[in-house]
Amino acid sequence: MKKTKRISLIMIALAALATTACTDGKEPEQREKVIPVKVIAVAPSAITVRRNYVGTIEESQAISLSFSSMGTVEQTFVVEGQRVAKGQLLARLNTTTAQNAYAVSQAQLAQAQDAYDRLSKVHDNGSLPDIKFVEVEAGLQQAKSMAAIGKKSLDDCNLYAPQSGVIAQCNIEAGTNVMPGVTAFQLVIIDKVTANFSVPENEISSTHNGQKAVIEVAALNNETFEGKIETKGVSANALSHSYEVKIAINNRD
Repeated sequence: MKKTKRISLIMIALAALATTACTDGKEPEQREKVIPVKVIAVAPSAITVRRNYVGTIEESQAISLSFSSMGTVEQTFVVEGQRVAKGQLLARLNTTTAQNAYAVSQAQLAQAQDAYDRLSKVHDNGSLPDIKFVEVEAGLQQAKSMAAIGKKSLDDCNLYAPQSGVIAQCNIEAGTNVMPGVTAFQLVIIDKVTANFSVPENEISSTHNGQKAVIEVAALNNETFEGKIETKGVSANALSHSYEVKIAINNRD
């Protein structure tokens, strides 16, 4: 009996050890679970670098307009910020002096023309020496020249817009005495504008003509526009060590 009981206890112990070895504290499903792995091939990719700069919007062309003769402004017909068309009258000087000078030149021309018409018949008949007739011809040409000068002086009292654009500055008003060459108006052409900004020397190498850019204008409620780099400076600023760059923007509207 004792031997049989001892054998039974040994068999129970072996069964317990076998059960522990089989389970190892884990379920079979957990031991056999496979973790999926995704493989990605390594390849080069383009990384876009965005750089921000602060600049100004400028006109594509600025024209300084001035009278070519001296006088007193009689009337101006435009104000700053007004859009004007080519050939539009901008201002006028007092024409009294120029009108009188033109009237005198016209009278002298009429007198010279009448003398020429009368004496040319006499010359054709051989009754007037050639030297006298040459003097008559010279007098007529001088009278025509003086009349042309008088007409030009009268026309110069009016100042017209040479191109369509916007009046950026108005430096005269009625009663102002003007001199030739002194700017009366500044006309800007803005059908195409440029955004001007400075690029540091360590970034200028990555900037090139034709490169696209986005311009955000704070004065227009941060409205954005697209453009391309039109010019890239080649001479650096001596103080800031930066280069001037211009972006062209169409501004038809």
